[in-house]
Amino acid sequence: MQRPTWATVLGTLMILFGGCGVMNDVKQINTPALIDFQDDLMEELATEFGPGQLDQEDLEVLRSISPDSLTADIDTSMTTEDFTSLIKATTYLSPEVSQKLVKYGYWGLIVSVLYIITGILFFARRRHVLSIAVSILVLSLIFCVIQIIDYRSTNISQLMQIGLDLSLSVGGFIDVVLLVILAIVDKSYYTASDIQEDFYDRD
Repeated sequence: MQRPTWATVLGTLMILFGGCGVMNDVKQINTPALIDFQDDLMEELATEFGPGQLDQEDLEVLRSISPDSLTADIDTSMTTEDFTSLIKATTYLSPEVSQKLVKYGYWGLIVSVLYIITGILFFARRRHVLSIAVSILVLSLIFCVIQIIDYRSTNISQLMQIGLDLSLSVGGFIDVVLLVILAIVDKSYYTASDIQEDFYDRD
C-alpha cells in the first residue's frame, strides 16, 4: 500500500516545525547570555556616541538600525542615556521571566524533539503513530497555553509580551491545524492489518 500524500506532508511538517522549535528552545535556554550581550551592546553604544546630546547625524544612524517600535520614539532631541534607557525599557525582562524562559526552553526542547520523532514515524508506517501524533500535538498545544498564561503574570515589557504571545499563539495554531488534518484524513494506511511492526517497514 502506497503512503498517502497527507502522511508525507504531515510527517515533513512535523520534522520542520520540530527543528524550528529546537532552535527557538536553544535561544530561550541562552536567554541570560543574550541579556549580558545586550548590556555589553548598550555600553558599546554609549562609548561610540559619547555622553550628552546626540546630534542629528547620530539620531539618523539610530533610526536606521532601530526596530520600528523604537524608531517612532526616537525624538529630535535625545541623549545617549535616553536612547539606551529606551531600549532597555522596551526589551525588559525581569530575572523571574529570564528564569522561566530558560525552564520552558528545556521543556520545549523535549517537546520539539518528540515532534521530530513523530514526524519520522509517519514515514516508518508505525501502527501507533496516529495516537502518538495526537498525544504530542495536544501536549504541545497545552504547553503553549500554559506559557501564555504564565507570562501574563510576570514583569515584562509590552513589546516582549507581544513577541512571546505571538510566537506561542502561532505554535498553538499550528498544533490545532495539524490536529484537524489528522481528524479528517483517511487513516487506513496506518490501521490496515498488513502493517509490519518492523521500524524499517517498506511499502
